[in-house]
Amino acid sequence: MAIKVSESLAATGSTDLLVLKSGFVSVQGTWAGTINVEVDPTGAGSWSNITDTAGTALAFTGNFNLAIDNGAPVKTRVKFTRTSGTAVVALIGE
Repeated sequence: MAIKVSESLAATGSTDLLVLKSGFVSVQGTWAGTINVEVDPTGAGSWSNITDTAGTALAFTGNFNLAIDNGAPVKTRVKFTRTSGTAVVALIGE
């Protein structure tokens, strides 16, 4: 069963979390700022940015679509700092 969270982003904050094993994040709109996808691997509120295969944190400054494979169910959210414009996030998963 798919789960979807869509939000118009405020200036700063984060989306509600979803527990995802795999999923998809899409950010679309006309906006400026920085968006990160974060996970809480311990479940204790210890959020960290997802990284690429080299261990570098991913930070997005434009519209993007991103497939997520956490390997196991993990709390996942989108954190943002939007300085202007309008952006909408779709966080979809199983």
